[in-house]
Amino acid sequence: PDLVPEPTGEIGMNWRKGKVALTMSINSNGIISFASLTTSGGEVFGSMPFKDEIPRELLTLVTTFCE
Repeated sequence: PDLVPEPTGEIGMNWRKGKVALTMSINSNGIISFASLTTSGGEVFGSMPFKDEIPRELLTLVTTFCE
């Protein structure tokens, strides 16, 4: 991913593969915010707590960019 320092102090990660994109950021409270454009043209977005590991749903999104 491209790492991006966000103006809010968060660390951002951006992936792009053709017309598909994923952006994730994590804040100091351990909340991961994300947004993705899918291969079908849909959008997926939201936020989840980061505890001891990355939530499975987010790992599924990330693996689409690593295949």
